[in-house]
Amino acid sequence: MGQGNLSEGDSRIVLEMKYLLAFAPLLISAISQAETVSGTLVEISKTDVTVNIGGKSRIFRFTNATQILDTQGNPASLKNLTRIGFYGSKNLKALTTVVDYDGTTVKRVRLPLQIVKTIRKADVSALNPKSLVGRDLSKEALSMTDGTKFSIAANRGKVILLDFWATWCGPCLAASPSIASLAKEFREVRVIGANCSFAKGDTRAKAQSVGGKHGYPIAYNADALAKSLGATSIPLFVVIGKDGKICGAITGFSGDSTKEQIRRLIRQSLVK
Repeated sequence: MGQGNLSEGDSRIVLEMKYLLAFAPLLISAISQAETVSGTLVEISKTDVTVNIGGKSRIFRFTNATQILDTQGNPASLKNLTRIGFYGSKNLKALTTVVDYDGTTVKRVRLPLQIVKTIRKADVSALNPKSLVGRDLSKEALSMTDGTKFSIAANRGKVILLDFWATWCGPCLAASPSIASLAKEFREVRVIGANCSFAKGDTRAKAQSVGGKHGYPIAYNADALAKSLGATSIPLFVVIGKDGKICGAITGFSGDSTKEQIRRLIRQSLVK
């Protein structure tokens, strides 16, 4: 058997392996120092993962270079995923950041295999907010926790902001101070917190107890309206114009950027 010579490609592979071995201790050190986060997985979107840790929601934002790996180290794609909710039914080891976590963004994350399987099997035909624009809600009414009814038709001529939320939804609760701030900023706008249960146990009493701290009126049992809009996750913010038709909708909450999006929708609706 003759001895073969290394081709240019083979030489490059050997050289790359030498570099890899040289840097291996640094890579192992980086991984060992990585932050590990355990908690209840609240939500996954194309842009971030929300994890409830000790009763507080932490949002880990993806970058364009984020690599999603399952628990076996295999790639797990979020491609075409719009939004899926995992609303805290189990306490999961939700997320491990491997490198380059700066408190806001992560470059590499590891998800539980059962969640990866769910992502791969998921129906990704989630709500497209733009599809709601122009939809007439003038015949809709909501039951308020104070025993009254809130009718869209009865408020014709006013701009309405509906905040679809739940007591068990971390991002929803994180959004409520921003919505309360907008309610104060735009006192001419009717702001309603539309509580949804989605079979998770929210009741009128729960909605009243938790929502009473929000600083704006709370409706309960708004599931039927949320589902009629095609909502697959919350929070969902819907701005209704003076004519009772939807001017715009926003899904999810990402802090000040979401607040500013809602503010723009309100301003546009007020001048129409």
